[in-house]
Amino acid sequence: MAGVQSSAGYPSKEASLAPDQTEKFGCRDSTSGLAAVCFALPDVADAMGAACCNPALLARLGIADLNLRQLIFSRRFAERRAQDFCDHGIPWAKGCVNLEQLAVGLKVMDVCASDSSNHLYFEYGGGLSLLEETKKLIHAAALFAQQHPRLKFHVDAHAGAGAPRGIATSTARRRALSVVDELVGLGVAREHVSTTAWGRRISSVWLEPESSTAARAELYFSLDGQEFPTRPDYYKLRTENKADKKESNDGNDAHNDASNTQESTQDSQTSQTS
Repeated sequence: MAGVQSSAGYPSKEASLAPDQTEKFGCRDSTSGLAAVCFALPDVADAMGAACCNPALLARLGIADLNLRQLIFSRRFAERRAQDFCDHGIPWAKGCVNLEQLAVGLKVMDVCASDSSNHLYFEYGGGLSLLEETKKLIHAAALFAQQHPRLKFHVDAHAGAGAPRGIATSTARRRALSVVDELVGLGVAREHVSTTAWGRRISSVWLEPESSTAARAELYFSLDGQEFPTRPDYYKLRTENKADKKESNDGNDAHNDASNTQESTQDSQTSQTS
């Protein structure tokens, strides 16, 4: 239902019935009698949303009932659900303004629930090809892109803190491009992917021990300006590190894809002059 999708920001298989199909599948424009009146009450709809907290099911409910449609697909309703998520210890929901953002956030939270989170690993010591065991995240991202056409991706690529200065950034850049190639090969639009090659600028300030996990890229998902998952604090710490400031002057330690800088975070964008 194109009109509903546009106002709600929630295109999905669950929300794909055209107006002339609703009766065929038992989804009528309105319920009858007292039930319809109750459903139309904002407090009742809000209570249902708080009890359900499933964006996909709520979207289906909004499509199935005309009385609920405007309530469920409103920004206020989505913001209340986002607050419900935050109250239950899900910080990435802060700032979500539509049900699709919440749906994407839940999917990302699920796929990043493992110890590797949103990390994509390479062979330590200069490896440029993704390790096979980390490609599950790439395949999940490609699937999400099919389900949510406006979804964008940002790749933050790193090299270990012990990498030579002369090759750290070029290694990170090639790792970022390797991730881009994998995504594009699975059908993701190239213009929906942006990159930052950090070299060793981040790995020199994070608190992780130097190990094979430093040879990695981190994949972030963005919908309508809302990014998932929440970025670690080490992206902020880099600006407080004196060695990082010195290294940033050599002009080689960070590179943003110029054609996609709008999708980079504000913190990443500052690296364009580094």
